Amino acid sequence: MTKQDRTLKNLSFPAQSLEIEDSILNALQGDADQHNKKHSADELNFFEQTIDGKQFQHALTSFLTICPPEQLPIALFMKHFPLTSNGSFGMLMLTSATFGEAIQDSLVYFPLVMPAFSRSRIDVGDQVHLVYKRLYDFGTVNDFLTEAVVLTALKIRLFMSKPVSHSATIHLCHAPMGELEAYEEAFHCKFVFNSKQNKFVFARKDLDIPLLTASSVSHALIRAQLQEQSRMRSDLQPITLQVKRLLQQALKDNQVIDAIRVSHALLLSQRTLSRRLQAEGTTLSQLKVEASVEYSQLLLLESNKAITEIARRVGFTDVTSFTRAFKRLTGKTPSQFKTGHI
Repeated sequence: MTKQDRTLKNLSFPAQSLEIEDSILNALQGDADQHNKKHSADELNFFEQTIDGKQFQHALTSFLTICPPEQLPIALFMKHFPLTSNGSFGMLMLTSATFGEAIQDSLVYFPLVMPAFSRSRIDVGDQVHLVYKRLYDFGTVNDFLTEAVVLTALKIRLFMSKPVSHSATIHLCHAPMGELEAYEEAFHCKFVFNSKQNKFVFARKDLDIPLLTASSVSHALIRAQLQEQSRMRSDLQPITLQVKRLLQQALKDNQVIDAIRVSHALLLSQRTLSRRLQAEGTTLSQLKVEASVEYSQLLLLESNKAITEIARRVGFTDVTSFTRAFKRLTGKTPSQFKTGHI
């Protein structure tokens, strides 16, 4: 087994993902070919209701293999992938009071349904940018998986009391897998390919649009369920990723977070937190620097803030220390990074 395969085997996705893949395959192939259905049923972990990354990769590869050449793959895929396919995560979004609440909830619980990507929000002027970064290599299905992950955010539009602004745009780093017109016709949205980031951009005022399916009682119950799922699955996730998510969220909220708050959020003692981070080859101080540099990359690309202002915003006391840390982690200075993405 290759290193890539071992990495994917350690990822955990909701079982619904494989079930949806099977329904698409069956719709395209008919009942003659039962291989994929049997394959997924044999390997599904019914106790945890999860599948691993290799199963997920296999399902996507199978779909692309038999997808009719005259059809846009992602359009066909999303047609069979309702928001409710994401289980409790999808229902939490549907029962949100507004589009903004749905977006915020999705940021919090996104790792439960899609551990292969990180998702972050940055507000630029009167726009909101939901930025997606792929964390693992899924081989030949990387681009297709990216499209599926980013475009899932559009599903909530069906339940909004009015349409989002016409400026809503999907940005993708890769080249299109079909005609640009086919994408825009299928999803009623603008697309920009070969972009510098994978992201969904929309007007900030759209956050206030009410959802037709809002339910405060159901929303509270589902959120409690997801909180419990997060707690139960925390041992399946490297402590490094959990800490970094907390640090990144604190940066976005313009808050200072220390070892006491991190350990409290993870229900660990400070000593246990330090020991577990050390076992994974890192420290809290090192993760703070990494989180700051990663967030600064978003600000460099998506805002017009000066580098000195960005340095202060992400917790550095001066530009020199910021530049030194940035270059150590990225191989470029902040100016070189920004220039290289223009």
